[in-house]
Amino acid sequence: MKYQNIIFDLDSTLSSIEGIDELGKLRNMGNRIKRLTREAMSGRLPFGDVFIRRLELIRPTLAELLIIGKLYKNNLTPGAGKLIEWLVGQKTNIFVVTAGYTECSYALTDKLKIFRKNVFANKLIFDLNGEFMGVDKSICLWREGGKREIVSKIMDKHKGKTVCVGDGIGDWQAARAADGFIYFGGVAWRPEVAVKANTVIKERNLWKLKDYLE
Repeated sequence: MKYQNIIFDLDSTLSSIEGIDELGKLRNMGNRIKRLTREAMSGRLPFGDVFIRRLELIRPTLAELLIIGKLYKNNLTPGAGKLIEWLVGQKTNIFVVTAGYTECSYALTDKLKIFRKNVFANKLIFDLNGEFMGVDKSICLWREGGKREIVSKIMDKHKGKTVCVGDGIGDWQAARAADGFIYFGGVAWRPEVAVKANTVIKERNLWKLKDYLE
């Protein structure tokens, strides 16, 4: 194996949907939210500003996040399960670093049998009725450069070569603290990000990563 640590993005990588865009659809503002997501993921708008703006527009409930969790599970990217199973067999350390939310991210990572201690995501704050109150800003993933901070902490604790796999500008930024970046464009094609990658995968199948990892 070339790498001892593999760090995956979640949306449009392990899952073939963007959770925040699906939340937008639930509130009949799908196109508006999708446009903001596209601008942020391509690096044309500051990620932190877009992150807060989308949440202010949607104000998702806890029940809605659980719906997104089910969508994540039902929309696994082809080859994701097979790849994770193979990586486990290779005794590779598997991590997920996402700007999504724990309440729905765990649904997918639990299905893939990725340890929760290896899953890093934002946490939203709800009242007793499950209504949105805000985001836990003590977790750095909501802001610009947050993913890179988490990747650096992972590498401090887990020695060995590390590669990041994702589709957004934040994943490339994070990978600058690692040993490589694989751009997965099988779900969302972002040429502004792909051009920065060491390796580009265009096929809509995560199993294709195996050739670049072993």
